[in-house]
Amino acid sequence: MRMPVTLLPLLVLIPPLAGTERPTTPLAIRAALTDTIDLSRYRADLLRRTRDGSWWWTSNEAYREQDGEGSAEAYGMRFWLAPGAISAIGCLWSIHDGGLVEIAWHFQQGWDGTRGRPFVYQAHTSGTGSGFGYVGELTRKGGILDQDFWWTDGTTSRTRHDERWIDDDTRVGASLTWREGEWVPNRSYTWERRRGGNVPCGPSNETRGEGEGATASSSEVDGDPRLYGFDPFIGSWDAPEALVEANPSSADFYARSWSWGPHGTVVKLGETVHKEDPRRTVFEGQAFWHPVRDRVEFTGYNARMLFFFEGYYEFEPGALTRVYRVHYPPDFVHNTFPELTDRVREFRRELRLIAPDVLEQRTFMRVDGEWTPWPTRNAVPVRVRRAEVGL
Repeated sequence: MRMPVTLLPLLVLIPPLAGTERPTTPLAIRAALTDTIDLSRYRADLLRRTRDGSWWWTSNEAYREQDGEGSAEAYGMRFWLAPGAISAIGCLWSIHDGGLVEIAWHFQQGWDGTRGRPFVYQAHTSGTGSGFGYVGELTRKGGILDQDFWWTDGTTSRTRHDERWIDDDTRVGASLTWREGEWVPNRSYTWERRRGGNVPCGPSNETRGEGEGATASSSEVDGDPRLYGFDPFIGSWDAPEALVEANPSSADFYARSWSWGPHGTVVKLGETVHKEDPRRTVFEGQAFWHPVRDRVEFTGYNARMLFFFEGYYEFEPGALTRVYRVHYPPDFVHNTFPELTDRVREFRRELRLIAPDVLEQRTFMRVDGEWTPWPTRNAVPVRVRRAEVGL
């Protein structure tokens, strides 16, 4: 039984049993979504949800008989701000009789400046499915999120999550399933803010514990083998020497970093990562296996200028290539190349190890259908050395 659960509404979605009547819900089913969402409203919503390091709890008692043997007594969810405070990371876990806790989903949400709305990505820890979608409505009273899910058996599904705040510590969320051209109500849960207790994920234990590690290899985390191509690159890499010579402050940043997420089902990405203050990180994202497209994909964003990135990876022994598109906000003007006015641009970045601790990097931009070195200095490969101390 699948349980797509999203970060934004903190809902648990379980398909209704065949032949049962549609459950009623006090929340309105929206027929249309607003065009854009105010960025300040989105950031206020993130702060509201992550306040004081709290987490969220909801009872599953009303559905235990329907769920059958081994059903969860309750669910918990926590999420926390990522560097830059424009995205959030989180997880959802089930709570069983006797105190057993099992993490089921990991989440990431960020801001897509091109569409003017937040996006939400989630992946099941078993690797059997993932979902992606956009928030279509967001006010202080609540919000609506539509997501598409892809499953390893080749099927897809679409869900809607309609959430309303009762007060700052209580929210009610309803889930709906797209079926035969209409949204069919599913379940409704009430989430309560809590502090302390047995919380299996968060900044305090994100890089420690069974099955996870900040710089561990895939053999240590025993994660998704389709991500093992990242193994030689896991860790932090210093800025190129030529860049440090031209701009000494670059020495305060790692050029890029890769680290395993919990359970090895995602790889966390960082570029221009400040060594002392992660809030000054420029780019962050994560890579994951897409079961339907049959490839490793990634999403991410530029925390300073609100760019949204999306693309995929290709692997060879000791090398990886990232092909991706960058979605720029409507008012963006490049300081160095003001003549570039396209809102969406396509790039290709090639990384190859020439020694265990040295890699060469080349970046290209697609111009008139051809891959052109970008910027011009990358006509000669840039060399990057592994940092002595990882993140």
